[in-house]
Amino acid sequence: MLGLYNDEPDPGWWVLNALHNLRIVKNIKLPKQLPVRSELVSVSDNIVKRVERVPEDCEIAKFIRKGS
Repeated sequence: MLGLYNDEPDPGWWVLNALHNLRIVKNIKLPKQLPVRSELVSVSDNIVKRVERVPEDCEIAKFIRKGS
């Protein structure tokens, strides 16, 4: 994830979500599904304000899938 908070853009997630909607990408692993990595350290005071991403439906992808 590049954008950790609501006011930060996350183009990496946008592309990943679009590819997921087009069924090119499957089995997306989100941070909460991964094992804890002790070498990662959080230095943020506002960790509770982070955005939790989940795959979302995309109307354009539905239209493209319908046409194929």
